[in-house]
Parts: sequence; structure tokens; C-alpha cells
Amino acid sequence: MKAIFSTEAPEDEVTCQQIDVLGPMPQAWYSAWEERGYFFDEDGRPVEGREVWPTLDLAFEQGVREYRRQGGVGDFCDDETAAILELMRGMLRFEPEKRLTIEEVLQSEWVSKWVMPDYERSLQACT
Repeated sequence: MKAIFSTEAPEDEVTCQQIDVLGPMPQAWYSAWEERGYFFDEDGRPVEGREVWPTLDLAFEQGVREYRRQGGVGDFCDDETAAILELMRGMLRFEPEKRLTIEEVLQSEWVSKWVMPDYERSLQACT
């Protein structure tokens, strides 16, 4: 399991990683980012020779699903994977005001369809 973004890279490299993983940031922010030319060409494509971080979907597949399969923990079904990724995208939006609120997280498909039923089963198993 690997972090989605580096925790020890300079700020501009983390910004680059966020764009690689999450997709484009708001255009006004991108235009104001003076260091973007070190990481992206004029068309927004990664410059040749730099490490390109995997998209969120690919990072989840490689860093979570494959890890779980190899570790014998079991895999998520495709529907649950889609719900987890939808939740993650909602929580990781660039603009804070567009991110999910805690109420929206708790009402998300993943929490309501998978997390809460498992939690309730675990409570029953303890009694």
C-alpha cells in the first residue's frame, strides 16, 4: 500500500502529483502556478522524462486491490470499488468548497451499502 501523494517532496512536485492522480486543477490555479512548465508542456501533458504518478483508479487497483488479493484479505467487488473511488474523488476535489461534507461522506453509497452493514454485523457478533 502506497500513499496517494508523496509526503516528502517539495510543494510543486506534490502539486504535480495531485494533477497526475486527480486530473486537472481549476484553470485559474493552473495558470497562476509559475512552476507548471517544469512538469507539464503547453498542452498540459507531462513533460518527457519525469515520473508520472498513476491516476486514482490505477493507484487504487495496484496499491489496494492487488495488495489485498496477494495478502489473502480478499478483494473488493467492482461495484464496491466504484463506490470507494467515487467517495475518494468527492473528498479529494481541489476546491475545498466542492469537497464532500462529513454528512455527504456518511450518506455516500460506500458507507451506507458496505461500511455500515459490516459495522452492524460486527456489533452483533460481539453480543
